[in-house]
Order: sequence, then structure tokens, then C-alpha cells
Amino acid sequence: MEQNSFFIFNQGDILKFTGFVTACELVQYTSITDSPSVSQTYTFDFTYLQNIQPNSPIIENIEISETSILWEFNSDENTLGYKYNIENNYNTAIDLGETSSLFQDELIPGTHYDFWIWAYNNCGASLPTNLSNSTSALMFSDDENALILSGEDTEAMYILSICDENDTLILRAISTNVNLEDENLMHLIDRMHETVKGKGVGIAAPQIGLNRNIVWVQRHDKGSFFSKPWECYINPRITAYSTEYFLRDDGCLSVGTDCENEYGIVGKSWRANWVEVEYYLPDGSFVQETITHAYTAHIFQHELDHLNGIMFFDRQTEPDED
Repeated sequence: MEQNSFFIFNQGDILKFTGFVTACELVQYTSITDSPSVSQTYTFDFTYLQNIQPNSPIIENIEISETSILWEFNSDENTLGYKYNIENNYNTAIDLGETSSLFQDELIPGTHYDFWIWAYNNCGASLPTNLSNSTSALMFSDDENALILSGEDTEAMYILSICDENDTLILRAISTNVNLEDENLMHLIDRMHETVKGKGVGIAAPQIGLNRNIVWVQRHDKGSFFSKPWECYINPRITAYSTEYFLRDDGCLSVGTDCENEYGIVGKSWRANWVEVEYYLPDGSFVQETITHAYTAHIFQHELDHLNGIMFFDRQTEPDED
């Protein structure tokens, strides 16, 4: 801080200059007593004043199980406590006090969770740190393995119908993530591919009776005009949508020609023009990409809706602009 003199005094007068800095409720000051010359300049050093908002918490350790996640974090010496929330909203955050860890249990296996954590002191709160992790996925159950191994890897599987009461229970359920190390995963992937080839442009695991996060998508943004490649995505998520939505023609393998219902075999659905997605490939590699090809983005949205128990005819109302 620099103090400039704008008053008249005589040489030899003894003057006292005091500089004040307020940090939160704390006031720091420094005084200088001198007999200055007319052009004298004084600089007050307050670099030692550290009572400010704390830094964002730093994640030091994460422990993940099938049903729980433990985050351990550390901030700086100015921190008095921590708050967390499932939304990025400090005003409604839950106070952890001085506890420098966040433990969440009774979670769903193979499910992604987001929390935000703040450090705070008398000056206010830090910027939030996003805690973003998934619980460990369960291996396939005995019943799931029995379905997967009920045929050779070249054999197509039965496609569930929304018009069948028992099938609807699966088609309307929320799916969970897959353990990429499961020994029967590739067998399932191959059978799903055999099931969809020549019939549609995508398929999701719930459509063949498994509430697991696996989809096949025909990439109409790749390949030649006559040959569009198929790709399998494991534990996929849509992380962002365009603000523009369009009403597009839609249909579903789970709404067959023999399905008498109020929806019709084909219809229309509102779809974002582009989406940002992330997923695992069968080889275990993790991919993040933006799908700007409108039809391919439509297929992604349709298939990932299946993982959340949503059918295309549930999207006949135009989304809110916000």
C-alpha cells in the first residue's frame, strides 16, 4: 500500500503515517513516524496478512467399493471446516465441521456420483472441488450369466417388447454399470451385435433382458456411404447436450410390428442436435467425444435412454429451453 501526502507541513515536523488493511473481521495496521521531506513516499508491507478465504480442498485419497465411496481431502491452514452438497450450491451445503473426509455409503453398485466440497473460514468459502466417481460395478449374477451363456456368441438374443408386461419391468428399470473384467462380457457383446445386425441402428442391454449399461451404436458419422461401422460402448454417459432440440422420426426394436399399443410402431421424439459423451470401449480404453452428426447423436440419446428406462415415445414433449 502506498501513502501519498496531500497536505502542507513544515520541514522538521514529525508526522505519523498509519496504514490499515481489513481482512474479514480482522484489522491489521502498520505505523511510520518520521520527519519527511516534501517528496517522501512510504510503502506499507502487508504481505504477511494471510487471513483470507481458504484454497479449494485437495483430494488426497479415494476408497471405492461396490456400495460406498470415501473421499479424503486437505486444504490449507486457514481452513476452519468443510461443507458439501450434491449440487454446486454452497448456500444449501451440509456442514462437515472440521472433518476432512466425506463418506457416502448405501450407494448403488456401478453408479456415477457427483458431489461438491468447499473449505471455509471466517472470510467465506473456497471455490468448490468436484468429487466425481463411480462405485465399483458388480460382476454378472448367476441369472445374468445364464442368460448370456444361453447361446453361442454368434446366436442372436430375444428382444424384449414394451407390450409384454414382464418385459416392461426390465425395459422401465434403471441399469447399472458393468465390470469390464467380467469373463462373460465379450460373449454378451458379441451376442448383442448378432441381435441388432440388419434390424436397427442401435441396441441397449435392457432390450435383451439385462439392466446393464452396454449399447451398440451404428456410427453414421463414420465409414462410407454404403458401410457404416458398428461400435460397442460400455458404461456410457451423456455429459452435455446442445441447447437446440429437433423433433425427429424415431422407432424401436422393442416396439415391434405385432405390438398393439397406443404409441405406434414408429413416431417422433425430441432430440438434442449434438451431445458430449464418454464411455469405455471393450478393450478397456476410456473415450470422451462430441457427437456433432445429428443422426448419430440421436442414436446415442435413444440407446442411452434405454439405460434409464426411457422409451422414445416418452420424448414427445419439447424440452424446456433452459
